Amino acid sequence: MAGKVNILQITTHDSGRHFGCYGHRTLHTPQIDALAADGVQLDNYFAVAPICCASRASMLTGRYPQSHGLMDLCFPPFDWALREDERHITITCTSGLPSPALRHAARGGRP
Repeated sequence: MAGKVNILQITTHDSGRHFGCYGHRTLHTPQIDALAADGVQLDNYFAVAPICCASRASMLTGRYPQSHGLMDLCFPPFDWALREDERHITITCTSGLPSPALRHAARGGRP
């Protein structure tokens, strides 16, 4: 795997630490636990926004909601959306170009 990195980001809604790999005693998640054991498991993480849509858009762009334009919920009656000129990780990665958002995250820099 010289020079290539596989990244699998799993985003769930309101799951918190309800997985076996985080020590939950009554929930059994063997597949998620196996992924965590073989990869990187984050134990101290924060969201950039308290709104799910804005926070997820920030994960895909590497930018603050004020920069990418999706400041609130993206469904009716709110209908916020990314700015038309905004690039996100899916477009950047699938086009074969290095992702600015991934480079940003790897450097730990500020948007």
